[in-house]
Amino acid sequence: MLEYLLKPLSLLSLSAVANGVFARITLANGWSRLRVNVEDAAQVNTSEVLALVTRVQEVSAHALVGLTGVIAASPVLTGSAAAAMLLTLLRAQAYSNKSGSAYNDFDPIS
Repeated sequence: MLEYLLKPLSLLSLSAVANGVFARITLANGWSRLRVNVEDAAQVNTSEVLALVTRVQEVSAHALVGLTGVIAASPVLTGSAAAAMLLTLLRAQAYSNKSGSAYNDFDPIS
């Protein structure tokens, strides 16, 4: 799940999120073959993941929509409380954006 969230962000953007923890993970594991190992994931706390999700949402709302598919396709992720909470938040955010926004930043037609 972290790998999916890291992909849409540049190294500079990752450096500005959660005191650079995700930039360090990315650099340690190689930018071109982004893989987050278990040890790295264990060092990330909930508030850092929330900061990452917030930044990804600012950059690419479509990436978060795609994340729901990634979570739903994985029986392990679907069963986790964190994934369930994230899906709930993403759905609420998507609903909020549809009803409260006069325009869509990602759609030049609207």
